[in-house]
Amino acid sequence: MTTSTLSEVSATDIASFIRDHATPQDLEVLRELRRLRWNIHMTVQGSLLREGSIVEIHNMRPKYLNGLIGTVASTGKSHKGDPIATLRLEPTSFTRLAKARRDATEHLDGIPLKCLTSRT
Repeated sequence: MTTSTLSEVSATDIASFIRDHATPQDLEVLRELRRLRWNIHMTVQGSLLREGSIVEIHNMRPKYLNGLIGTVASTGKSHKGDPIATLRLEPTSFTRLAKARRDATEHLDGIPLKCLTSRT
């Protein structure tokens, strides 16, 4: 009988094991761990962005916002308590936004930090 190390276990093996052996309680624990991991990830990501950070928007709707680049002008919390930022767009991003949206300004308010990646 051979034992496998963690490096030999694939995601498919793990998914198969969960499918075949997990109880509803096990699945609830996995859901909660996923939620906690996401919260930690978002907290860390938000803590890295400061006023003056150059960022790119991704995973946003409407989709024409994706790829826009700007500088974080300020950070705060939404009415739900989620971390958000106000961006001052770079000229090329502002021009692109103006083509997509008539009421474009060089500032975008309320962008969730989870939709921003640092460009610096």
